[in-house]
Amino acid sequence: SRWVVADLGCGTGFLTEVLARRFARVIAVDHSDGMLAEARQRISSDHVEFRRGELDRLPLADGEVDAAFANLVWHHVADMDAAAREVLRILRPGAAAVVSDLLPHEAEWMRETMGDLRLGIEPGAVVAALARAGFTAIVAEDVHDAQHVVAPDGSDLELPMFLVRARRPQRRGEAPFPNSSNLTDS
Repeated sequence: SRWVVADLGCGTGFLTEVLARRFARVIAVDHSDGMLAEARQRISSDHVEFRRGELDRLPLADGEVDAAFANLVWHHVADMDAAAREVLRILRPGAAAVVSDLLPHEAEWMRETMGDLRLGIEPGAVVAALARAGFTAIVAEDVHDAQHVVAPDGSDLELPMFLVRARRPQRRGEAPFPNSSNLTDS
């Protein structure tokens, strides 16, 4: 695939590494220099570019990417509407956004340990923010995966996740993005 994709809130680069095997170019964005440094160490690929920035002020140009992935970052975002507008802005017409995150949970210690603003998030809140930003074809679904974390007491915790897919609509006169349907069609 010749696509350019963004990994928004890339952290240590787990998803970036997967995306780099499938796409021509990956732009990995994180607000933490430390996380970007870890991701750089993990991934030695000349088609991955690392940029420092916030989800509500992305260091990407309008329409720069063919798809955007935001994994386990939305619960850190203070203003979901601003983040949704930014994700829409960086996508080409007809391109897809995929947001995956934790469902609401009770692990209060994650606020301090992981810097979480929210203890998970309702998928409907993400859907609503994406809809207000102008996304269409928005689909929320549970995923058969969980985030495994180790609690301060040493216990293993499995936190269920969800996924929301959405598409930036084409405006009149805009050329459609070819083959973007496979990211948002079931």
